[in-house]
Amino acid sequence: MVKRLDKDDFTRLVLQNQTAMFRTARAIVSTDEDAEDAVQSAICTAFTKLDALRDPAKFKSWILRIVVNNCYDLCRKYRPITDLSEVQDFLPADDPDPTERLSLWEAVLSLNPEMRSVVTLFYYDGFSIREISRILGISDVAVKTRLSRSRKQLRLLLADVYLEQNKVLDARRRAAEESFPLPEDYAGRVFQTCAALDENPRRRQRRHWETWVAAALALFITIPNVSPAAAAAMAEIPGLGALVKVVTFRSYAYNDGHSSMDISVPELSGSDAADTVNQEVRAYTDELLTQFYKDCERIGNGYQDLRVSSVVLTNTDTWFTLRIDATQTEASSYAFSRFYHIDKATGQMISLRDLFRDGTDYVSVLSNEVLRQVEAQMSANQALAYFPEDFAGIDAEQNFYLDANGNLVLVFDEFAIAAGSMGMPEFTIEKNIYQDLLKEAYQKGFV
Repeated sequence: MVKRLDKDDFTRLVLQNQTAMFRTARAIVSTDEDAEDAVQSAICTAFTKLDALRDPAKFKSWILRIVVNNCYDLCRKYRPITDLSEVQDFLPADDPDPTERLSLWEAVLSLNPEMRSVVTLFYYDGFSIREISRILGISDVAVKTRLSRSRKQLRLLLADVYLEQNKVLDARRRAAEESFPLPEDYAGRVFQTCAALDENPRRRQRRHWETWVAAALALFITIPNVSPAAAAAMAEIPGLGALVKVVTFRSYAYNDGHSSMDISVPELSGSDAADTVNQEVRAYTDELLTQFYKDCERIGNGYQDLRVSSVVLTNTDTWFTLRIDATQTEASSYAFSRFYHIDKATGQMISLRDLFRDGTDYVSVLSNEVLRQVEAQMSANQALAYFPEDFAGIDAEQNFYLDANGNLVLVFDEFAIAAGSMGMPEFTIEKNIYQDLLKEAYQKGFV
């Protein structure tokens, strides 16, 4: 059981994160004074809700969420018509004086509040898309849309300053290099606020999100739909071996007149690896469902849609690949996929890492090739909207599949490496680039 933070621990963590708290608040509200008020209120609120913090390691994102809520309350007070959690189409900020040299933070402040908050959390604090969505209380789609639009605006604002050697703005580097301007005596006021906290405040009863989810699932999820006809049709695909086959589908549907959802994912049989894939797909589906119902509660009568489908990409005597495709829509659409692979020779579920020998730096090799292809494509077509400056390399478990020639094809979700207009970019990596790094079992090919 995790030990509850005491006042000293709480104060230490607040002081460690005081810059991030102010910066996040200032990204949303209009003045330093309002930002300080939001931070002070957040400190007091957080201390009374310490019992709700299950993992002290997540203190930063937890207290920033409280800061954000306080800022939203201030914005609603001053602008009651605007709901910041639902704004999607943002007007560009006024162009700054072109004769002035802007710092990164000055450029960020010239953006609209919805853009500023996402940029601040992504570039200054290094949060992931999913973490930002939880802090701001908006969908992943909204985060990625705002980030994409913010990048374009920042490039326009800072092109004359940071366009060096034909490279676009490296916002993360600039965020780390530039000193952040805190108000005078801000740190002292934060410390005083912590010192004045009551050591034994009255605790408010927590409301567990899991309780609401359980109720929502019981109310809205249909019973999994066993579809033998559809499963049989899929099982009769030429080349489908006896080791792995589709036996049925799990289906979920929801429509309340505002939001809708349609999920259909397969159930496999034939091996332990097939059972493992089923478990992974169920866990993934449950995650999507939980987020969907959470978003339903957040947007009320707003619109959202979730579609999940599947396709068998590869099915040979030695290899099986299942692709799960999802599209989430809320004002704009966001597409993402997951891939599940089974090596029929070993009966094991395989990830990208499993293809390569231990100790080999396959991540760097594949990442360099992706970046090379991105730069080559952009040189050939300047209209392409990749984000090479934000590409920190592929994930060790990057999505992939095998093409007809047995080459690796790396797949990126929308917005991960390019603007949404680019869809889900794919990069074919020729075998000669990574073959020497493969495990001996895969030296002669996969399929």
